[in-house]
Amino acid sequence: MPSTILLVDDEAEFLGLARALLETDPSLAVVGTAGSAEEALARLPALDPDVAILDVQMPGAGGFAASRRLRAASPRLRTILVSAFGHSRYAALAREAGAAGFIAKRDLSAAAVRAALDRP
Repeated sequence: MPSTILLVDDEAEFLGLARALLETDPSLAVVGTAGSAEEALARLPALDPDVAILDVQMPGAGGFAASRRLRAASPRLRTILVSAFGHSRYAALAREAGAAGFIAKRDLSAAAVRAALDRP
């Protein structure tokens, strides 16, 4: 059974590209998208994803805060943070937020998502 994914980013173009990229892998299935942390929280119960991939910088709650809030709402949910900016601090901040990992948007791939999810 594939890992189900909720993509969260305020850029519609990125959501479409990420969906197309990730759905090339049969082990991953994008079940929905959201344009903000608040929308993701509202959609979480109905979508019941295994994974949420969150942009670090979004209006309202950014990805680090959103990771904490989503995981509090669904403790089995795993999160991965992404950003157009590959700051070296983001990986450590992602771990502090309880995320499975951080991936720079330019490096986003099905393999990178699977690798983040395979880490303990």
